[in-house]
Formats: sequence, C-alpha cells, structure tokens
Amino acid sequence: MTTAQVVIALVVGVRLIAPLLILRYPLPAILTCLVADAVDQTVFAAVLTGDLGWYQSYDKALDVYYLSFAFISTLTNWRDEGAFQIARLLFFWRLVGVALFEILHWRPLLLLFPNAFEYFFIAYEAIRTRWNPERLALVTLVGLAVGITLFVKLPQETWIHVLQLDFTDAIEGNPGFLAVVIAFLVVVAIGAVRLLRSAPDPDWGFTADVSHHLEPRPRLGLVNERLIDSILWEKLFFLSLSGMVIAHMVPELSVNNVRLAATVGLLVFLNAAVTEWWHNRRGTGWSTTGREFLVVLAVNLLLLALLPEWLLSAGLPEEDSGLLVVMISLMATMYDRGRDTRPPVDPPPRPFREAWAQWRAARAG
Repeated sequence: MTTAQVVIALVVGVRLIAPLLILRYPLPAILTCLVADAVDQTVFAAVLTGDLGWYQSYDKALDVYYLSFAFISTLTNWRDEGAFQIARLLFFWRLVGVALFEILHWRPLLLLFPNAFEYFFIAYEAIRTRWNPERLALVTLVGLAVGITLFVKLPQETWIHVLQLDFTDAIEGNPGFLAVVIAFLVVVAIGAVRLLRSAPDPDWGFTADVSHHLEPRPRLGLVNERLIDSILWEKLFFLSLSGMVIAHMVPELSVNNVRLAATVGLLVFLNAAVTEWWHNRRGTGWSTTGREFLVVLAVNLLLLALLPEWLLSAGLPEEDSGLLVVMISLMATMYDRGRDTRPPVDPPPRPFREAWAQWRAARAG
C-alpha cells in the first residue's frame, strides 16, 4: 500500500467514522467533520495526480452524510421542541438544495439553499456544553438561525459556489483582504467575550458529552403504529434524497437521479414493512442498535439480490454499491432509534410564526 493510499484511506476514514460520534459527542465530533471537510481537498491535491473533478460530488455526499447524523442527534438530544423544529427546517431545506444541485448542476442553487443548519447546530451544541439551552426564548433561537443564514452562510455560499473564489488566491491577489478578514475575526472575538461575560451562571460544568446529565428518553415503540404514517414519509424523504446525493461519490455513476432516489425509497419502505412484520410476529423490536443495523443491512442486501434488476438493482451504481447500502442502512437504523425516543407533539410548534408573534407582542408592550 503506497503512502498516498494510506493518506487517502485515513482522510476518508475520518469523514466516514467521525459523524457516528456526533450522536454522543456532538460538538467535538462535528468540528472534526468540519475540519476534515476543509482540508481533504488540499490533501488529495498534494498526494494525487490527475483531475480532481470528482471531488465536488464526493464532498457534497459526505457533507450530507455527516449533517444527517447531526440531524439524527437532534431527535434524541434536543429537548426543546422549538429548537428542534428550526433545525429540522434548516436541515431539510439544505438537503433539498443539494439534491437539486446534483440533478441540475446549477451553482446558485447552493446559495438559495444555504447550509445554515450546520452552524445553528454548532452554536446550539456550544451553548449546551455549559448551559441548558431550553432557557433561550424562541425569538432568540429564530434570531440566531436568521442571523447565521444572512450574515454567515449567504456570504460564504456566494464566495465558494457563485464567485468560486479561493481564500489563498484572494489574499495573494489583494493583500488588503487579509486585513479585512483579521479585523472581522477580532470583532467576532470581542463580541464573543462580551457575550460570555454577560451570560448567566452555567447550569453545569463544561462537558462534551452534553446529554449525560439528562434523563434518558425511553423508546416509545413507534413501530406499533400503522406502517404508512408521517414518520415513514419523513424517513422516505430524508433517505431517498440523502441516498441519491451519497451515491454520487461513485465517479462512474450514470444512473438517472430520479430512479436512484426511487430505489432508495423502495428499500426504506420494504425495510419498514419487514420491521412491522417482525413486531407483529414477535411483539418486540430489534432490542439493540447493533442487531437492528445488521437486520436492516441484511434485508437491503437480500432485496438487491432477489428483486428483479429492472425493478430495483439497476437503480444503484454497479461500482461500490456495497458502501452505499451500508451507509444508507446505518442512517436508516439511527434515524429509527432517534425518532423512537422523541415523543410526538400535537400540534407541533411553528417557531418562526410564534417568534414573530412574541416579537410583536414585546414591541406593543
């Protein structure tokens, strides 16, 4: 094995394994994913020769992969329903945008569907390291999401995906740009220090395992409900779009995107049917995460082997389809485990509408 192959294996390994840690150690794990995302292209350019045209689809696929685990962690770890609904909206908004980009290859789509979810997640998890974020007013959470979208992500998406500028090239071509960046970072640092000084006393000592002080949520047994429900529709939407994007890691992929999304959706639906059958037959779920993952993976592989090629198998790339099935099975398993610990809310909150009403009421008062 050459040095280049070892380096590539390590980088890809970090991008595949670090997202799993988000479920337990959300802040350090997602920061690790963020750093790996920032440096892997530079590493590939240094150790590989030839065209890196495949990198963009690879990068978007693994971005969706680690953001999916961040979203799944909110299902279990975020007790504030308003914060969860904001994160959910931001995540699916970005997921739709990335899926459309893979179909249309029109860069401004990434500006119209900015990845505000990631920084909102980081900010919320940073607060959770010492404070109970349920103390935050809904209008504050909405303001945080809007501020991140307008003042952080839209400029960043414009810079990267519309103007297609490189930070190093910008500094070399315009030395004054570096001074502007440094000044901006100083202002941000001063603002952060003042914010920390005015913050209330911490609710607990600093910890990266931010859920250890919370009472664990029991599994609700959502498998007892009917097969076709809102949870299944969300799962189909989530995994179909994610699977379509992740499949584009394969450079040789030539299958129709709609067919690919339908393929993943059919796998998810049939897995849900198997889970429902198992529960009705045995009166219990899979009991452990590992057992559920192995069953889901085995069912997916069996379906790919047994179902007619025109119906299912041709929808998946011939190269490296095994890795795709493993990733989708893992995401499906963790989504089920997370969703089964989140109690339903009736009616679900509408954070942006409620925050607007709170703001108007405060102004009127």
